[in-house]
Amino acid sequence: MPNETIQVTLKTFAQLRELRGVDSEELELPSQTSVAQLFERVFGEGPLAKLPVAFALNHALVPPTTLLSDGDTLALLPPVGGG
Repeated sequence: MPNETIQVTLKTFAQLRELRGVDSEELELPSQTSVAQLFERVFGEGPLAKLPVAFALNHALVPPTTLLSDGDTLALLPPVGGG
């Protein structure tokens, strides 16, 4: 159904969390939204949009083409620096 929506929990870490100002938020999205589409929707074309982010869907790493389902939790995991 083209007008269906899903509810997804988005968790962000490190500089992504700092940019959003929250570590977890509930989002309503069109059904058939992919992980990459959610990332683009949230971070647009800013500097963080180019980060090599890993995507953990319900605690498992997934490719950006993975479609989201109602009730999913998506964690955006940016690269961590340190030394």
